[in-house]
Amino acid sequence: MKYDFIFVVVCYINSNDLENFLKSLNKIKNKYKVIVINNYYNEKTKTKIEDVSLSYGCAFFNSRNKGYGTGNNIGIKYALKNYLFDYLIICNPDTEILFLDKKMLEGMETYIIAPEIRNLRKKRQNPHTAIYLNFIEKLEYFGFTINIKFLYLGIILNKIVRFLYVSLNFYKMFYPIFAPHGSFIIFSKKSLEILKDVFDEKMFLYCEESEIGRRAKKNKIPIIYNKKIKIFHKEDGSVSLIEKKTIDKYIKESYIYYYLKWNTKG
Repeated sequence: MKYDFIFVVVCYINSNDLENFLKSLNKIKNKYKVIVINNYYNEKTKTKIEDVSLSYGCAFFNSRNKGYGTGNNIGIKYALKNYLFDYLIICNPDTEILFLDKKMLEGMETYIIAPEIRNLRKKRQNPHTAIYLNFIEKLEYFGFTINIKFLYLGIILNKIVRFLYVSLNFYKMFYPIFAPHGSFIIFSKKSLEILKDVFDEKMFLYCEESEIGRRAKKNKIPIIYNKKIKIFHKEDGSVSLIEKKTIDKYIKESYIYYYLKWNTKG
């Protein structure tokens, strides 16, 4: 059987969000398959996530918690090896599909697609990064390594650039962007075949959007914002269960690694 969509969902501790996400798939008329990867926390949560997954007919894998990217790569590799499909979707379990149809992706068979994602405050989360500007990345790097004021300046400039770019393209249903929001990303099969291991597993958590943006840019894969596809992102998932100081540590480590990877010659 050939599927229109393969969903890869990495879970950690929280099974309630996963079940709500799986229920939202009833709105889809296309053929799909779901692959769930449990980033292991303990036996109780692993068993609960597995039970929910199997009750909805998902493929289930348990993985040592080596990070978000590692879990997603497990699902991507399994999908490419075992299924025929047109698109693979990486999504958080705390997302809900409001409107998705394969017809909305006509002409995007070689693209990476970023849907319209809104959070609880109705804020649009795409584009994550509108256009690539090296000097802003450099400011943010200095913010993590020299003085945090550079980080704040980089964030402010990024928001200004994003606002101007989105305003310029406000009436367009589709337009190119640099990086998609990581909570829900649609990859054409062609783009996956070019990228292979989509996620850099040395980044435990965070910066995956910029990494995808840089790799897509390097391989000349268009990333397109598609407003026709509607996603709700609750942002109440597993990350909320992690201490803030631990999250800050992951953000800093991932950003420094990402920046040096793409800006160090040799």
